Amino acid sequence: MTSEVLLLNLEAVVMAADSAVTLSGSERRFSQAGIEKIYLINEQGPVAAMLYGGGSYCGLPWRTVLGQFREFCGADLLTIDDYASKLVKYLSEIEKHTDVGIDQNYEINNFNIYIDDFVHDYALWLLAAGWTPGGPIDEGKAKLALRHYEEEVLIDDHAMMDEEDVNAGPPLRARIEPSQRLTDLVTKNIGSAMSAAMGRKFDGAAFPESCVEPLIRLAVASLLVEWLPQSSMITGLVMSGFGRNQALPAVYSFKFVGAFGGILKTRRAISGRPKPHVEPVIFHSYAQDQLIRAFVYGAIPEYEYHVRHATTEYLTRILSDVIEVVAESDKKLAQKVADIVDPVPRLAPYLGLSMAREERANEVFQTLWPALDSANADVLAAHALKLMELTVLEHELLAEPSVARPIWTLAMERGRHVWAKDGVKQ
Repeated sequence: MTSEVLLLNLEAVVMAADSAVTLSGSERRFSQAGIEKIYLINEQGPVAAMLYGGGSYCGLPWRTVLGQFREFCGADLLTIDDYASKLVKYLSEIEKHTDVGIDQNYEINNFNIYIDDFVHDYALWLLAAGWTPGGPIDEGKAKLALRHYEEEVLIDDHAMMDEEDVNAGPPLRARIEPSQRLTDLVTKNIGSAMSAAMGRKFDGAAFPESCVEPLIRLAVASLLVEWLPQSSMITGLVMSGFGRNQALPAVYSFKFVGAFGGILKTRRAISGRPKPHVEPVIFHSYAQDQLIRAFVYGAIPEYEYHVRHATTEYLTRILSDVIEVVAESDKKLAQKVADIVDPVPRLAPYLGLSMAREERANEVFQTLWPALDSANADVLAAHALKLMELTVLEHELLAEPSVARPIWTLAMERGRHVWAKDGVKQ
């Protein structure tokens, strides 16, 4: 596994990562230290990439993949966005760019992994709707879960939080244009992939026939939007540094599963650069960063996820009961009430959690941000190392080897970069 930190201000960028990776085999799972996770893409900028999640790509080590990508881009410096666009295209067509044999089954395997995780996330909504694993799946609960899941997949809730008038209509996620290759792959494999995944995730319970086709349609639609299901197989990549004609450092990060159908299924996480007087510092942590995020935002992400699902389920049940009571006397009034309260179960948890995170973050940033704002690359690297210590110490205390020392940092200024190992320059 991995823990990583990225810090940017107006003059410097620092990437920091531990050096352990967890490898899974057919019969055992073990962690191994001494693994590189930060790679220079262009020394002239400099520009670098930092990886977490998947330890390899198509069976190739990331050192090989990114080393060949560096040669593919050439010596001329590009913008950060150009590097990111080129990398997405490069990874989706990697078999064209390497003379190393690529497993021909990896495309179907990645597609099956995606569909399996898609059904897994739907099963979570079934649980929230009241389904008991192993028991029969009620049609009403299946439809309720499908409605909530459709909102999660197709609607950009984070964009909605920026809208002053939520009644203007929910913003939809960005879409890609399907290629003939993707269409052919989906047509040929979606039925078997969905059938296998539903058999595994529903514990053999019969699924309502009326919901099968809508669920498959949503699976196909999910392939065309900037969304990924939760998965241990997802890889994250952070690209940052000083691009061509860019006075300030920039960052672009995304998550992805392996390529299939001529696309690299991705979801953009962040893209941008520090802004003087507005956002002079950018800070992000990745992967096993629970204590880092708890320090900054006052909550551990995985527990927020459970809070959101539990709150949504509770509000949905209560409001449904209220609407049923109103309908006994006045069906038209009940429909009006239903229309008004429809977004409440989805939006209320986000609003509450967002306010809590913002309050804690403001307390931290009032003290920490001025120090980071004025820091040079070396000082920024020292702060990144301290943040990384939170995760490493937790894993050491719990005797969990999936995150380990040494902690590597790469500090970058325009035309200069410095590596450090546990704070000692190399």
